[in-house]
Amino acid sequence: MATKPNTSAVELSYFRLSLLSYLRDTYPAKATDPDFIAVRGDAAYSNAIKSGHTYDEAEVISSQALYEGLHSPPTEPL
Repeated sequence: MATKPNTSAVELSYFRLSLLSYLRDTYPAKATDPDFIAVRGDAAYSNAIKSGHTYDEAEVISSQALYEGLHSPPTEPL
């Protein structure tokens, strides 16, 4: 009998990696903070997926948790 793969670890990694990618492009200093990424990624996962929302609702809720307060990147001289 085949066992079901643990998808929660993959979903959780998706949220963290998504945030990390965004931070590398817009907030490089925050991209090196694993605790910040973990807290945001875990919040996005628990607020959206675990709550039983539809896929579209979960996408909106998870994005709010991931990117809260990060919508105006700091300006850096070229």
